[in-house]
Amino acid sequence: MKNQVQFSAFTLSFSLVIFFSCALNAQENAIKITPFQPLLGKFTAQYERSFSPKNTVVFEIQKWNERRETNAGLAILGIFVSSSDVTTTKGYRAQCLVRQYTKQAFNGTFIEGGGYFGKHDIETRTETSSLNPFSWFGSDPLSFYQNQVSTKRYDDVSVAGLKVGAGWQKSKGSLTFECSGGLNINAYNSQNIRPTLSLKPVSPYGRIAVGFRFK
Repeated sequence: MKNQVQFSAFTLSFSLVIFFSCALNAQENAIKITPFQPLLGKFTAQYERSFSPKNTVVFEIQKWNERRETNAGLAILGIFVSSSDVTTTKGYRAQCLVRQYTKQAFNGTFIEGGGYFGKHDIETRTETSSLNPFSWFGSDPLSFYQNQVSTKRYDDVSVAGLKVGAGWQKSKGSLTFECSGGLNINAYNSQNIRPTLSLKPVSPYGRIAVGFRFK
């Protein structure tokens, strides 16, 4: 709880610095959310503010509740072995990006780049099962089915890195829509825990966002 409060306070201070650094030349603003990312275990709120006709700064908050599962099975001479790995990643991230549009801010294609930081709680669970029908003919019939579960938990994992990508945005009236993607350079991981693709040294990202534009 203490870490979440510290993270929220730092995030608020960071956003105020970005806000006031662009205030003198700001022309337009937009607030957006990602309506489909909660299905993947993430929720994102985004604030975009222009500081020149073709450039904007984007501040984004992400709430993570990501669950990834992989399964595998192998049968050899009638003996079946299966394994299941489940990784749950919870926490928050904040990121700041600068965008350059080819024509004008909030409309058309753009490139973006910046950085992020955050904190996560990560839990990994591995379950292995085996089915051996030949055990009925041996001295240990109870080994017909065996199951082992191993769980590890890593709290307060600090992460930070860079982002670079491109996208397209269309605004009409007060409504705005964008889609973008690129790469996360996940340079820093305080406990070097990288069990899923989103935590690997390099990982892709994608975003579909909708919202409102205002002055």
